[in-house]
Amino acid sequence: MWSSHSGVPMWEPMSGEVGADGLGYVVGLDATIRAGDYWYMAAVIDFEAWHATSAQSRDVELAMIEGVVDDTVVRRAEVIVETEIDYATVRQAVLYGVVVLGSVETTRLAFELGPTFSLFVVGNLRRQMRLDPSESGRFANPSGLPVTNDGRTMMLFDSDIPRRVANRLGILGGLRAWHRVSAALDAWAALRYDVALTNVDEAGRWSASAVLLTVGLELDI
Repeated sequence: MWSSHSGVPMWEPMSGEVGADGLGYVVGLDATIRAGDYWYMAAVIDFEAWHATSAQSRDVELAMIEGVVDDTVVRRAEVIVETEIDYATVRQAVLYGVVVLGSVETTRLAFELGPTFSLFVVGNLRRQMRLDPSESGRFANPSGLPVTNDGRTMMLFDSDIPRRVANRLGILGGLRAWHRVSAALDAWAALRYDVALTNVDEAGRWSASAVLLTVGLELDI
């Protein structure tokens, strides 16, 4: 979930909060150190990437070109603002876990929690505004922004997130379950939530949090 939680938009003249949701993937390694039958610590390093999108309908005042003689008028119109975000980080985490059900010999369920530190690899933002299909005319576009669809779609932004920071802090927590496959091998699955504690950009407009569903194999060494 991406959110512009400061209430300051990244485009003008619109106002209000915006967000984007999407799916992605995560791949990495967990190294688990057991401190007994019911306590453990896990060091995690992984690569996370996802593509998020959103669309908001807005009622705004715009310069419009209308009619067969291309008259320019200023009026209110319904527009749809579409946002796409490509996002990727390398995340490091230290998780502390407690087994709440089961035993080492069979199936275990544990609760785990710990801090995360992520380095941003990709943070690109693409935003366009298009007229609602019921609206007539096209954008006057005095700023000379790129347009498509016979002037009814205008590209507002297509680049790195402005003033993007280099890293991100968060809290990672959730549930993890193991199932003993053999004497030295376990299969496991985890459902975790990485909550952002810091913002993606210096202006404090964007934060990024993620729900992570992961599966893996654990080899005792």
